[in-house]
Amino acid sequence: MTVRALQNPPAQGAGDTEPYVVFVLLHARPERADDLQSRLLRQVEPTRSEPGCLDYHLARDRSDSDRFFFYEAYVDAAAFQTHLDMDYNRALLAELPAYLAEEADVRFGCIPAA
Repeated sequence: MTVRALQNPPAQGAGDTEPYVVFVLLHARPERADDLQSRLLRQVEPTRSEPGCLDYHLARDRSDSDRFFFYEAYVDAAAFQTHLDMDYNRALLAELPAYLAEEADVRFGCIPAA
């Protein structure tokens, strides 16, 4: 199992100036949920330190403790690709299948100007 959606994220449209937003929903194997939380927490500080990262938040679902979600925002699609290429992120993506009960649900968006 891989996080297929991250293998080919959608490009940012020409002229787009809105932040590049990513939502990731992970469903852990029940016996691995606490381990997954520990592993995911290791991503937070290095990711927040990336130059193109605007927001990066991890949450655990209150009603289903086997589910986690990320809200991520980057200055643009290139900054998100840089994030994916970081060694610590490549390591996480290689390790995720051992923790997950199903394929990750990944959504891409933008924050429209008001």
